[in-house]
Amino acid sequence: MSAEEYTRYLDRLHKKLGNKLTWGRMQRDLKENWGFWGGVKLSDHQTDRMKRAFEAYINGKSANSKNCGVHRRRVPRRCRPSRGRP
Repeated sequence: MSAEEYTRYLDRLHKKLGNKLTWGRMQRDLKENWGFWGGVKLSDHQTDRMKRAFEAYINGKSANSKNCGVHRRRVPRRCRPSRGRP
């Protein structure tokens, strides 16, 4: 499964399960689909980064998101008014 296919799968899973999509469920799914924590060993640091990415995804704050939502205390530059500049 490609990363794009997995993202679509994850979107469908999140839509179906909502708040029932937990980090534990995600870990099992990543192990089954990608081999993480099985054949592919991950350090604690890598696991923590994956967990933070999962939590950001669940909260709608994907690091790769192109939306114009306010993230923390700032508005992304691409979403700011142009102030008369093209």
